[in-house]
Amino acid sequence: MKVFNYDKATGIFSGVSDAQESPLEPGKFLIPAHATEIAPPPAKEGFSIVFSNDAWGYLAQAGEQAEPTPEPVYSEAMVRAEGARRLALIAAPYSPEERETWSQQVMEAKAIQADANADAPLLTLLAAADGVPVAAMAATVLAKAEAFAAAAGAVLAAQRALLAMDPIPADYAADARWLAE
Repeated sequence: MKVFNYDKATGIFSGVSDAQESPLEPGKFLIPAHATEIAPPPAKEGFSIVFSNDAWGYLAQAGEQAEPTPEPVYSEAMVRAEGARRLALIAAPYSPEERETWSQQVMEAKAIQADANADAPLLTLLAAADGVPVAAMAATVLAKAEAFAAAAGAVLAAQRALLAMDPIPADYAADARWLAE
């Protein structure tokens, strides 16, 4: 995962680096001090890119004595990063390896729904491990797939609504902007 580094004293963007995965919590990344997951806006002639108050902004390059008073800029990249963070939270209870089987599970569940005798090797093993009938496992898989699609759809719809705003609001990351009405 990429993180965006900034100077401790000035907040001026200093580059991009890779966050390290937590050895204690696989799938979570350690964000170093003076770094953020929020992507900075594009470079602008005559301005430094500055991170202040949890947002990137521009600071006119007026000389060494200028105080950093950045004008906040909320970019498409920032909204997309927030959307990606929220989508990752939806799937967080499952390992990446398990998520890789989701499309196969759904395909087999649909086959079982259409024909109780359909070949479903993955669901058959999962059902046996849980001690439930294959048809019940298929119903569970389809219900979870539908719930995931609805939750992901709500996040993506909120993201689209925010991206359509000009300017993007300062509170773009607030839960109220992302929760379905």
